Amino acid sequence: MKKKKLNWKTWQQHRLILALLLSLICGLIGYQVYAGIVSAAVDPVLVPVASRYLKSGTVITREDLMMIEVPRPVILEGVQRDPEQLIGMAVNTYNAVAPGSLFYLALLTPADQLHDVSVFPLNEGEVAVTIDADIKTSYANSILPGHRIDLFFQGYASGTETPQEKQVLYGRLVNQARVIAVRDGSGRNIDAQSEQATAAIVVALSYEEADLVQRAKFFGTVLPMVTYASLNPSDNGEDVYDAAKIRDILYQKTIDVSLVREEESHE
Repeated sequence: MKKKKLNWKTWQQHRLILALLLSLICGLIGYQVYAGIVSAAVDPVLVPVASRYLKSGTVITREDLMMIEVPRPVILEGVQRDPEQLIGMAVNTYNAVAPGSLFYLALLTPADQLHDVSVFPLNEGEVAVTIDADIKTSYANSILPGHRIDLFFQGYASGTETPQEKQVLYGRLVNQARVIAVRDGSGRNIDAQSEQATAAIVVALSYEEADLVQRAKFFGTVLPMVTYASLNPSDNGEDVYDAAKIRDILYQKTIDVSLVREEESHE
């Protein structure tokens, strides 16, 4: 049986059909690629954004979040997309998050690592006062935020000439001081697992108590103390130390500026 040979005209027709098929295939592939690109560009994803302005030191709660849909390419590197991971984080010092903004990790910090006095839980009429401490006076890092401690004064009575003649002045200054922060030497918060020693204990005091403690720092040492009364605030036992006498002695050693101003105004 003889094979039929394709003439030139038939070959041209086949080549045209083949070219059309190849063009169609390339067009389909190009369309699929284009459709994929367009789909990725408009494919919405849910992300958390700030529901209000969050200033420095704000600890993020669920009420501070709202979910919105944005095109997938908008999601940039370093953005927290999981709302559960945001709750309990804080806006870092010197930063802020505007309403409707994405949460960039660079603007956030764990709440317990925040260096910002705005997070101190002060009540109306209270002042934050720092008490120097170390591994010994902090009871080996056992004093933590939320605890109640007493503050004692340790110093020397005036009027003595030599160190051998010095009389020790010692007594309670403040009962039931509320601990609101405990920091190490670098300013980081201390917890029960911290390896660094406590360097400072921040307590919330009334204005009168804060005034007394600050005066006491000039003449001696203010010591944090854990007592039965500090651990049992409902027990109204007899006060062993006469805090009023300590207060009178310290006020005698200092000048009340408000009284000086009053005397000047009378002149």
